[in-house]
Amino acid sequence: MTSSFHPARLSLLAALTAVALSGCGKPGDQASRTAPATSPQPTAAPVGGESGRAPIGGDASAKAMLQVLEGNVVALSKQALSRDVSKTVADFARETIAVHHDADPATAGKGGPGDAEKIAAQVAKGRAQLQALGDEKDNSAYMNAYAAAVVRQYSDALSVIDAELVPAAKEDATRQELEQARKRIAEQLERAQALASARY
Repeated sequence: MTSSFHPARLSLLAALTAVALSGCGKPGDQASRTAPATSPQPTAAPVGGESGRAPIGGDASAKAMLQVLEGNVVALSKQALSRDVSKTVADFARETIAVHHDADPATAGKGGPGDAEKIAAQVAKGRAQLQALGDEKDNSAYMNAYAAAVVRQYSDALSVIDAELVPAAKEDATRQELEQARKRIAEQLERAQALASARY
């Protein structure tokens, strides 16, 4: 026994099939209505590294900024030694001062033309962190805050070196100085992270 479809039914079936197929397609042909729009091409990283910071103006500025970055951490560590901190924290603070050769932001200089404001801003940032840390009266809270502040300063220093200082260096001696500084800062950052994880 054979069956046949009425022409009207065939038309209806064809229409329903077309509608169903219109909602399908190859994977990835149609984005979800709720998914965010995506760019067809990868976006290039901003000039000056992932942070978007622009390099500063040359070797003199790079050296001045480096001294400020290291000097800010030295200042925190000197303050820590003036407080009633544990032996572990005191040992780390003394080590930090020695590693950075007792760097002092006050003697860093202004750098090259056009960079004085940027260097001064980094000095001011260090002073603000130093003052905020000094306002902490509880010794345990102070030690935790000191370790966290050093971690932040070291992390920021590495970002500045990579994005602003290395691209600015023109002389081999300056590049070598920056490479050595980056290495010691990265090593001290690991120690600072261990100090911060201990809690006091």
